[in-house]
Amino acid sequence: MRRLYKLGEEKLSISRFALWGQADPIWGRASINEFTLFSSLDEDFTSPKTLGQFSAPLLDPGPVPVRTFEFDTVEARYVRLQIGSNHFGGMSPVLSISEVAFEGTPAAAPVTEPASILLLGVGLAGLLGFGRRKFIANR
Repeated sequence: MRRLYKLGEEKLSISRFALWGQADPIWGRASINEFTLFSSLDEDFTSPKTLGQFSAPLLDPGPVPVRTFEFDTVEARYVRLQIGSNHFGGMSPVLSISEVAFEGTPAAAPVTEPASILLLGVGLAGLLGFGRRKFIANR
């Protein structure tokens, strides 16, 4: 079973995943046990990056707690959650996920040299050349 998450229109640098699962005596066993996270810059996952394989322990009954999983920082627009098993002892047709979240910041865009700096440099070179020519003519 897979779940696809779109992180937004722009790339994000992500390094942490949070998972809220059921923690009651019946539905808690349907919560995720083993899973793998993949990231990609495109929705088709033509060149996915494996973020890691994780295991989420079975929770005691009570409030729905959060479990966090960390991985090396990666730039992504999409994340795929590939579920390997739940706590029923395999993969039952019932799977319980309360909520997921990714911690990230906008990825730094490559900084290009603005054309105005190049234009300023050409202008200064022209002024220096003009000044030098005038200086030599006045000798």
